[in-house]
Amino acid sequence: METNGSKTRKPLWRRLLLIVGLLLVVALVALFLLGRSIDRKIDASLATLDGEVSIPGLSAPVTIERDALGIPTVRAQSWNDLIRAQGFLHAQDRYFQMDLQRRSGGGELAEVIAAAVGRDRRARFHRFRTRAEELVRIGSPSAKRTLSAYTEGVNSGLESLGAPPPEYVALRQDPAPWSHEDATLVLASMFFVLQDDYGVEERRYSLVREAVGQELFDFVTPKGTRFDAAIDGTMFDPVPTPTAEQVDIRSMQPWQDWFEEQKAEEEEKVAFLDSEHDEFAIHLGSNSWAVAGSHSASGEAIVANDMHLGLDVPHIWYRMVLIWPDEETGEERRAVGVTLPGTPGLVAGSNGDITWGFTNSYGDWVDVIELELDPQNPERYLTPDGYREFETYTEEIKLAGGESEALEIRETIWGPVIPEPEQDEDAEEDENPEPLMAVKWVAHDLEAINLRSLDLLKKRTLEEAMTQANLCGIPAQNFVVADRSGRIGWTIMGRIPRREGHDGRFRGSWADGTRRWNGFLEPSEYPRVVDPESGYLWTANARIIGGEPAEVLGNQGFALGARQLQIRDDLLALESPDEGAILEVGLDDRALFLEWWKELLLATLEAGESTEGRDELARVLRENWTGRASIDSAAYRLVRFFRIRTAVAVMEPLVGPAEIGALFHSQYEEPVRRLIEERPLHLLHPDFENWDALLLDVIDKVIEEVREDGDTLAGLTWGKRNTLAMTHHFSGQVPQQLLDWLKLDLDMPAEPLPGDSHMPRVQGASSGASERFAITPGREDRALFHMPGGQSGHPRSPFYRTDHQAWVDGARSPLLPGATLHTLTLVPKE
Repeated sequence: METNGSKTRKPLWRRLLLIVGLLLVVALVALFLLGRSIDRKIDASLATLDGEVSIPGLSAPVTIERDALGIPTVRAQSWNDLIRAQGFLHAQDRYFQMDLQRRSGGGELAEVIAAAVGRDRRARFHRFRTRAEELVRIGSPSAKRTLSAYTEGVNSGLESLGAPPPEYVALRQDPAPWSHEDATLVLASMFFVLQDDYGVEERRYSLVREAVGQELFDFVTPKGTRFDAAIDGTMFDPVPTPTAEQVDIRSMQPWQDWFEEQKAEEEEKVAFLDSEHDEFAIHLGSNSWAVAGSHSASGEAIVANDMHLGLDVPHIWYRMVLIWPDEETGEERRAVGVTLPGTPGLVAGSNGDITWGFTNSYGDWVDVIELELDPQNPERYLTPDGYREFETYTEEIKLAGGESEALEIRETIWGPVIPEPEQDEDAEEDENPEPLMAVKWVAHDLEAINLRSLDLLKKRTLEEAMTQANLCGIPAQNFVVADRSGRIGWTIMGRIPRREGHDGRFRGSWADGTRRWNGFLEPSEYPRVVDPESGYLWTANARIIGGEPAEVLGNQGFALGARQLQIRDDLLALESPDEGAILEVGLDDRALFLEWWKELLLATLEAGESTEGRDELARVLRENWTGRASIDSAAYRLVRFFRIRTAVAVMEPLVGPAEIGALFHSQYEEPVRRLIEERPLHLLHPDFENWDALLLDVIDKVIEEVREDGDTLAGLTWGKRNTLAMTHHFSGQVPQQLLDWLKLDLDMPAEPLPGDSHMPRVQGASSGASERFAITPGREDRALFHMPGGQSGHPRSPFYRTDHQAWVDGARSPLLPGATLHTLTLVPKE
């Protein structure tokens, strides 16, 4: 102890504790201030809803009104001012989504999220950034003005935010400005979603035909099925079942070799949830239908549409009402519907004179070319004009963090060379490798991607709209349209290649010049159906038409016709429908498709030996079958599971020698049902004595896997599996505690939903109707609309999920906005 008037010194540990405490307080204060700073930035990044904002390039003020759902009504005094304001709004509410969409099209995602580099390699193969730049360069003066207005509007909208959107704060990056070619890249991203960019279907068909022979190939890949519901009524004759002399998988090569290989390999246990098989991995489908004025309650035509896509947050579509003066007459024009942030115009909706909607066509828009290499120089390939060297390009893929990698791409006169798959060093060399191939895809052609869909907003008649649709550069869609006179029509929206010398289903050499594409069809050559006698049109991704038009379109994986058939029958049963009745067709979740399978399952159980598990399954089927894909139905899910497992058990030995997935195409239902009905022993897996034995084996495996998964048969409801998983891009990537602290609720509620794939109400956990509408052109005040999610991509926006509940409930909500709650005026910047 010290004296002499000095203070007593505290022990060292107490002084250290005090210092640590002070540091902790400083850290907590710093953390609090950091949190406050981040919090302010997040709030500052919300869209401006009221007041006045000055932006460059406007010729006159633009008024933007919003209702309680955040739906903007944009009133401009010129076309280009309208497009500029649209770009402004897209950026204010959805910029991060737009950024990801353009990067997806250009193969530039890894620059923001390094883990996406594999996806970038696949996309960069097509060199869309280079193609987009060329499209901008060769565009017409009018197209360039429109594109400039949209691009400058987007950048004004981004710059007018008080801070970058919150995703950039989390990534610690600054958003890159929008460029003129980016709208084309957004369109390119939709080509990736809706078409086969690698010719996978064509390559699969070629492998199967080579492995199993023509007779069995024709049987397992029918061009038509019992479910077809083409709008022209055409049907294909059934393909004969191969005879035992043609194909006997129980005794013939190469099936015997394949069975021996299967027995030699260690069998892997298939997880229950995987074995249920998600058919959305096969198809992103859509529904559209129309009723002519002659058959509706009002005497006016009605168009309904629900486009089925992946369900993410932010949602893909953005609702808008666009108002502008006609360039020639000065008359006020008005359009309403859904837009795609990143592109100008309207995707689907109505302009008061015409109403239109889409479904993916699944025509054949890609060909795979086998390359004949020069024996003396493998860097040259044979063309109709002799051998030619590959053109080589090096693409730089930038990664978040500053690194980059180089990707070398070889191109031919037809298109890029498909990269050869990387071989595992320990894997055995493939005895029959695929040849070197190139891919020719419509999206590579500068004629096939354009913004001509903008001009649909200005069309007034059925004929004008259909001709314009034929010239548009989008992934080819079934285009269903009606006009104010009550007329309805169908055609293809998007460019159709003029294919010569081959049917496009199989890969092959184009070296002799007999196989080729000779430009694109003219609108006068496009298939069309106008004012059908039935008074109705319907499309659901299946075959729409037969004869020569069907050959022109080709088939790149049509959906099975069951959904289209149910829509057709629903429509033909209606009497003088209004918009409500038309919308209800899209909410039909009756399980008509699975009735056959339910009866088969019950009959097999009744004929087979009784066991405790089989008896319980039969009881659940009898007591719980609702006839719908309802969330409380265990019977529905069990029948569905039985169907998928049976289809695999039937198809796998047939196509096994091709070393390809059993359910490799969408029409497998027809050959599976045919075999179960006919029960030919020579096409049955040799492990089974008869077809009943196969079916009972599947039933026992279903029961076993349900129980091993920890559930009871009665407890395995459809709702447990079909629970909405509509999540934000960052969901699961950012700690939940941080999101809670920042008050960011990213995902839509995880609710069980009715519906499935082979019925009008298409619904999966993360796929389904991206919108639904029923609209009469000129009577948009009566129109009905659904959309999941909300208008804004900002988690703190009041409009983040405002549309969602009506979509979940299938409620009859209006298309048009309600009363104005917010008004923003864009004024020219001096």
